[in-house]
Amino acid sequence: MAEADPAPAYRALLDAVDRLGLLYLHLTDNDRCPALAGLVPYGRSFIANPDLPERFACGAPLNTTDERHLCAHGGRGRTHHPALRLDLCSAGS
Repeated sequence: MAEADPAPAYRALLDAVDRLGLLYLHLTDNDRCPALAGLVPYGRSFIANPDLPERFACGAPLNTTDERHLCAHGGRGRTHHPALRLDLCSAGS
């Protein structure tokens, strides 16, 4: 998209998808759009930690992102990360 002022379009988009309960939305960074300031990207963290919200909720450690396989063909880098052990969360509760 090429918008002279993308703020209204993106604000409407964010308001609409907020009701959907999405876990992830990717937006491109653009210094000309202050409406996007303060958003935090989690894409790479979600690849290495498909259970990222649960890890944040209980303060569990994060898997390290395997940079070598982010854009590789096949599942390596996307499907080989260990899931959160439930005992890590229940011990902190």
